[in-house]
Amino acid sequence: MRRTNCYLEESAVKLCNLEPHHRLLEIGFGPGIGLAAAYKVIRAGHGKVYGTDISPCVVHKGRKRFEKELATGKMEMHVADVIMQPFLDDKFDRVIHCNCYYYWRNIETGAKEIYRIMKPGGYMVTTLSLEDLKSKRTKGWNVYANFDPIFYMIALEHSGFLDVHIEYLKYGSRNYQAIYARKRSKALT
Repeated sequence: MRRTNCYLEESAVKLCNLEPHHRLLEIGFGPGIGLAAAYKVIRAGHGKVYGTDISPCVVHKGRKRFEKELATGKMEMHVADVIMQPFLDDKFDRVIHCNCYYYWRNIETGAKEIYRIMKPGGYMVTTLSLEDLKSKRTKGWNVYANFDPIFYMIALEHSGFLDVHIEYLKYGSRNYQAIYARKRSKALT
């Protein structure tokens, strides 16, 4: 996975317009490519990078790989399912995930949980390659996964996200997609 998908994680970090003072969460961080890219942005600022993954093995490997970054207090990792994130409401400026919403047990519940933990005005980006997913399906992978981006975008809108849209992008010769969503800003009273 690391060799074929690293451009998706790096692109998600770039596309979310991360700033050094932001708190960013990567859901389903896998080998940690997105965490590493995000850490490079926030390390000189007051921001922090968080990662969650449903796999205890992935988190254990991540803690070994990022031992120095974790020791700075500017990175945290947790074992967590997308539908039950271990964070308070309104915590994150940015949330990213790559190649994972179609594996969630419940996409609607996952989208609502992301909305809950994002700060008002916060921004979410997910990246995927429909071309790669369709190719893998013909080889017997992802047979039951619903990777239709429209299905996920509808779940985001039902959860309260605004400005939900998809862009078709290129990374070198590779085609990929980015789905964007923004949490409503708090109304002024």
